[in-house]
Amino acid sequence: MLVLSCSNLRKTYIVDTILDGISFTVENGDKIGVIGLNGSGKTTLFNILSGEVEQDSGEIYIQKDIKIGYLKQHTKIESNKTIFDECLEVLTPLLNMEKELGGLEEKISLESQKGETNKLKSLMDEYAHLSEKFLALNGYGYKSEIKGVLKGLGFSEDDFDKEVNILSGGQKSRLSLAKLLLEKPDILLLDEPTNHLDIDAIGWLEKFLKEYKGAALIISHDRYFLDNVVNRIFHIENLKMKIYNANYTEFMARRKKDLEIYKKHFEDQQREIKRQEEIIARFKSYGGEKYHRLAQSRQKLLDKMKVLTKPTDTMKAKIRFEPKIKSGRDVLKVEKLGKSFGDLKLLEDINFNIYRGEKVGLIGANGIGKTTLFKIVLNQ
Repeated sequence: MLVLSCSNLRKTYIVDTILDGISFTVENGDKIGVIGLNGSGKTTLFNILSGEVEQDSGEIYIQKDIKIGYLKQHTKIESNKTIFDECLEVLTPLLNMEKELGGLEEKISLESQKGETNKLKSLMDEYAHLSEKFLALNGYGYKSEIKGVLKGLGFSEDDFDKEVNILSGGQKSRLSLAKLLLEKPDILLLDEPTNHLDIDAIGWLEKFLKEYKGAALIISHDRYFLDNVVNRIFHIENLKMKIYNANYTEFMARRKKDLEIYKKHFEDQQREIKRQEEIIARFKSYGGEKYHRLAQSRQKLLDKMKVLTKPTDTMKAKIRFEPKIKSGRDVLKVEKLGKSFGDLKLLEDINFNIYRGEKVGLIGANGIGKTTLFKIVLNQ
């Protein structure tokens, strides 16, 4: 089922055009990776779809009663509530329904003392209808659902009663993601959702999104996450969007072929332009009205030609780090390192060696001590 479509979207900020001629459709259940260079317009597109920013031109169609939820890359959440109660706030309609069911139960209990009455039948019918709706919304399991989502995103049960205001920026980002997932909008707009997630939490989110019944558009630089989740790629480059029905790895293979074809077209066109310019120059050198008209005619055709821009593979980073001096073989040696904060023992008996040229990955759950280890090594 079509839930969203866009036709010829255009957005400009003052004199800089960000997006132009953007058209696409989203079906229910689609999982779409939105990729492109920083500044290519990905977040601008999300802001337009969420209604926070208006496009300059173009049409957006959203299916009736479709709800869109937007996770921004940088979220600000301030609250005196606990983590668990903050999540409960998302389910306010469900909690109101629960109270309504409780009220109906009391009315039914009182009315049943009068025996069979039309009012009792009406109350029973109302209760059955509301109870069925409550059940469909997981009304009898919402507390377990909240706990499951919070644990999946890296919170422990000891965290549930912590106040939101004392959380770190990363924890607040994870809480914002948890609230959005519990809200269950028809279309998820996720801007870098794996930021601040450890490996286990990323794996949990991958599984959640693959099983999610709604649609999701995801901005991410995590190619492995995209490979495991998305079935389509929206690639934004040079103001335009190209759509691939593929995951990230398949997209890269197809894009490579597209670039090779485009490069050939560009080179063929450049040769033709050079050939025409040589003919025009030769006609002009002949002199005479006849050759002058022929030169003008060819120049007009050349001026009307849509010249292709020089192809560049913007997906490849060109970064080199050159050390000022070449180090010895032993770069870093750590022996029996430990660190505590008060009664909290964070690191104990850490031992390792790093040698010149090695590339080392440091992994572990959030809060396990990775950043602390870095700061110790840097004498901070």
